[in-house]
Amino acid sequence: MVQLTTQSRWQPWKGALFVAFILFLILVPGRLLQSWLGVYGLILSEFLLLAVSVGYTLLQKTPLKEVFPVKKPSLRDVFGTLILWGGVFPFGYMSIYLAAIIMPDYFTKIMSHLEDALTGDGLVSLFVVAIMAPICEEAMERGAVLSHFRSLKHEWLIVLIVGVCFGIHHTDGVRFMNTAIMGGAMAYLMVKKNNMLLPWMVHFATNSISGVLSTIIKMPKDSDLMQQAANQVSRPASLGVCMIFFFAAPFLAVTGALLLSPKPDRTATPEERKMRSKKISRNYLIATAAASFLLIVGAILVLTDSSVKDIFANSLQASR
Repeated sequence: MVQLTTQSRWQPWKGALFVAFILFLILVPGRLLQSWLGVYGLILSEFLLLAVSVGYTLLQKTPLKEVFPVKKPSLRDVFGTLILWGGVFPFGYMSIYLAAIIMPDYFTKIMSHLEDALTGDGLVSLFVVAIMAPICEEAMERGAVLSHFRSLKHEWLIVLIVGVCFGIHHTDGVRFMNTAIMGGAMAYLMVKKNNMLLPWMVHFATNSISGVLSTIIKMPKDSDLMQQAANQVSRPASLGVCMIFFFAAPFLAVTGALLLSPKPDRTATPEERKMRSKKISRNYLIATAAASFLLIVGAILVLTDSSVKDIFANSLQASR
């Protein structure tokens, strides 16, 4: 990955301390502001994260444009980013259903608070979640936090560390896997392209979809029968439905990563071209295995679930 001109000031151990300090800001002043001022406290806490990230960079005597690089992306990079997001987002979405199965009571509590935060103040909440959070949190996570680990030799390790840090900074077990997955995807974009605009795009799309879905879920349903059926379906069956519906996600993730990779060099030797072709084939083979897993396991979860059988039985009785 591209390193900073002052990379010696950004050692990984400092990164660990910085991550811990950010966690303190989120848990103490951030939560106090939100409890006192609601959504406006959330606005102030987001500005606090941005100010700390920028101020810390200045203290490190590092040019802001290196830690927060913003460049005009190519059309290939934009499409690659959107396709990658389309492949990764479903895995984060499915992880929430998995969390609901593992910790059902905690899941209900957390998701209730989250829905209130997303929809409580209408357009103000949506603006904070969809616009402010991507800008401020990306400056912190994919800017200041990630810059401490640019010197690591293995890119996958940078992606893993920054993804886990993003999950930790959301401070709840239900969304940890989801935010870690999305944080890793956004770190991957920074590692490959060193352009803050690309993770901003993904963060904006993810938070916007979450806000819209929360609004739709709270809307009154036209069909009582449909609502009853949705309430009767167990969480394992719901996870199974998601796995079947999103079975093509691995192919999107691989295709997005391929578009974000450098174009084949015209001067490349036949051996290098052959190695690249083998790597692409291997990745799509892995995607095929992952898609098959989603379909098979999803079908098992749905077809063996007693709640689904009851719904079909009730539907048959109602039709007679």
